[in-house]
Amino acid sequence: MNDSGAQRFGLARRRAMSSSARAQAGETLIELLVTIAIVSIGVVTIVTAIGSTFNWVTNSRTASHSDQLLVRYAEALSAVAYEPCTSGTTPYTAAAIVAVPSTALPDGIVAGSPGSVAETAEAFELSIDSVTYWNGDLAPATFSTTCPSPDSGSQALTIRARAGDGSIDRTITIVKRLR
Repeated sequence: MNDSGAQRFGLARRRAMSSSARAQAGETLIELLVTIAIVSIGVVTIVTAIGSTFNWVTNSRTASHSDQLLVRYAEALSAVAYEPCTSGTTPYTAAAIVAVPSTALPDGIVAGSPGSVAETAEAFELSIDSVTYWNGDLAPATFSTTCPSPDSGSQALTIRARAGDGSIDRTITIVKRLR
């Protein structure tokens, strides 16, 4: 090969290498934008998941406090003497207020009758939603909203615990019997 051929071959080789080297030298702007978009989507997803977790924990804590208060309220109402039904009066009206737990509550938790607590997730309204009366039947036992005459000796009290901000609302039914 003569010198001019060697020079051309070397020049062609350098051009081929330089274009090859340029192709491997770095990323294009489009590749960088795609990478940034993918990383951004990942970050947003992680931040959203963390936020959802905090929200779930807060709701779970509020529900747990509601359940604790509801059980304590049910126990306090169960301990109250049976109040026979009479026409025109609703049994346990006074007991419903007295039975609201006020001591040994979790830190920051307040309980009271409806309308007496703040509208926050740490304040709970406890109340008797309804009192129904046993009809005296057995298969199956049924309850009605009207007081039988005479009182059949069994009442179903549906009690409610509601967070002041309305985020949690739980009910439970207990049965009181004349002993």
